[in-house]
Amino acid sequence: YSAVERHLTTETIVICDYLNYIKGYRCQLYCVSRNIGTSYCVMFCACTPEDSTKFNSASNAYSPEVHADLVTLFEEPEGRNRWDSPLFTVLPSDPPLIISHQIVSTVVRKTTVRPNLSTVVKPLTETNYLAEMDALVSSIIQAILDAQKGGGTG
Repeated sequence: YSAVERHLTTETIVICDYLNYIKGYRCQLYCVSRNIGTSYCVMFCACTPEDSTKFNSASNAYSPEVHADLVTLFEEPEGRNRWDSPLFTVLPSDPPLIISHQIVSTVVRKTTVRPNLSTVVKPLTETNYLAEMDALVSSIIQAILDAQKGGGTG
């Protein structure tokens, strides 16, 4: 996730080919895209669990146990969820050129997700934070000293 966030700008196209099988992860990617103000889409490579097992056996990417766990935990994207939209579902039989044209058209059109208050990163401190803190602490110390000189109590 942090690598995607580091590379994502309004001037770059980032393809995240990762185990985005948990919707919370896709939601995080959506939020960071929204915060930056860039376009975003989800491409779902759909296949049956049986086909997935065949592909995995041919590539030996995961042990059979790990693959079975991934298939069980998988949360299929739904286009009606804002973090899964726009959603492109690709089948192994689909012509790659048509699908890639649709995706590129969507990304290049720059249909951006606008940031809102829940996704805008607010600076933790202002640029003059130390000067303001120093002035505040000095005024508190001075008030304490003045109270001690006057003999006042708490």
